[in-house]
Amino acid sequence: MTIKANSDVAKALANPIRLNIVYELRLRGRARTSDLARVLDIAPNKMSYHLKTLQSAGVIYQVNGESDRREVWWSAIDGGWEIDDPKVAPALYVALSNLEGEVRERADSFSEALSERGVRLVRAMSDSILLLSLADAEQLANELSALYAKYADISNNTRQAREKNSAQSCLQYDFRFSLLPIADAPEEGSRWDGDPVDI
Repeated sequence: MTIKANSDVAKALANPIRLNIVYELRLRGRARTSDLARVLDIAPNKMSYHLKTLQSAGVIYQVNGESDRREVWWSAIDGGWEIDDPKVAPALYVALSNLEGEVRERADSFSEALSERGVRLVRAMSDSILLLSLADAEQLANELSALYAKYADISNNTRQAREKNSAQSCLQYDFRFSLLPIADAPEEGSRWDGDPVDI
């Protein structure tokens, strides 16, 4: 599923606490308000406020049948964000970039601990600026979305198998991609001379 990223989504995710809540929910699948408050070291009443803000933006939801009068269970909407409004893209990009450092620290610590136990790990990262035509960018976005959908299905099937205690051992992986237009292509034959570029 893809969430249309509007200004409400961007505002909700601009807060680092809320961004971490969404990340924890994606990591755990679902969690109670009290669990999230404990893990993120936030007072339960403040956690409730942040959860309601995320719910209003359509980023998380209450899990049906899991809640009772004392506790509410929450889950994050699966999938990624589709950005149609160019005004929303920078705010959402900054919010997600802020989370990236924390995710990499977590991955490095986890990788180090597993390496000490002799576990072989698979990691891949890429961060570059591509010069693409609109048609090529659209094709890349479609191919990446299709690839993500394929592995999201595999992940969901693995999760269901694990609930039945019949899955092989596996790890959780952080996966994200963004394809955001950032500037016009430089004029042919021009090169950067070290002066700041006006965008």
